[in-house]
Amino acid sequence: AAFGATDDDGQPIQSTRSKREKSTPQALTHRLGEMEGTLWTRLAEYHVRAGDFELARSVYEEALDGITRVRDFSLVFDAYVKFEEGVIEALMELMEEDDEEEEEGNGEEAKDSDEKGLKADNEDLDILLGDNAHNTVSNDEDAADSSADVELAISRAEHLTSRRPLLLNRVLLRQNPHNVGEWIRRSQLYLVLGEADMAASALEESLKAVDARKCVNGSPSTLVLTLVDILEHKQKDVAEARNVLERICSKDEYDFADSEDLAQCHAAWVELELRQENWDMALNLARRATSGKKVSKAARGLSRSLRP
Repeated sequence: AAFGATDDDGQPIQSTRSKREKSTPQALTHRLGEMEGTLWTRLAEYHVRAGDFELARSVYEEALDGITRVRDFSLVFDAYVKFEEGVIEALMELMEEDDEEEEEGNGEEAKDSDEKGLKADNEDLDILLGDNAHNTVSNDEDAADSSADVELAISRAEHLTSRRPLLLNRVLLRQNPHNVGEWIRRSQLYLVLGEADMAASALEESLKAVDARKCVNGSPSTLVLTLVDILEHKQKDVAEARNVLERICSKDEYDFADSEDLAQCHAAWVELELRQENWDMALNLARRATSGKKVSKAARGLSRSLRP
């Protein structure tokens, strides 16, 4: 379109390029609305029918990593599980068919061996047994491969099922990244799996994502205190727990909206030093927190919040 060109209503005419630039994945997802989950499953089913299972898995994984509605999540996840169960059933049927063919083949080979054994001399008999031994080894290898494929498929299905709580939690956090309760739940899910490192990483991520003025379902200080607890008691890393509290209390790394939250973090730091029997350090921290020298908005009422 020419520069400054307008349509009949006096509105500027958009070029094809500018329209194409506005068709971002986010914009397309917004326009899809309630059809998003259905379209993802249809795309995956297309690849399944084409026999490209790995590409189908990639589609399912991409869908679970991007959808923002619980309804769409349930639709895609259930289809994903059904797909993996179908793979297991197909492999089991193939393995059963192979077993039946092997039994039939062994029966025919035994019959042929009996007939030839009546006419063969000892040397020929040795050669015949050698061929049978080779065939037996080959059949055993095929059976082992089939069994390994089934075990791999079962492992994939079990792993997918075990990931459901974390995947659903991520969907809820995409809906509202300021949901403190869901961040705490995410760390707890990792702890149940025995992954304390991932639990701590999730809470570190939450401190960057949660806005203290928009948070719901909990207070921001809960994120800090939970993180410190994991570092101190689960990972036995007191130095890192102290470092987190120093970043929050002394370097104002997180912008609290309420002085009560900051006061809880200061109190947690003092208690940490007391548990480590660092009496002088604990006393200095308490004095520093109540000195009133802080200039941030949350810290202005800190000394008042810390008073009994």
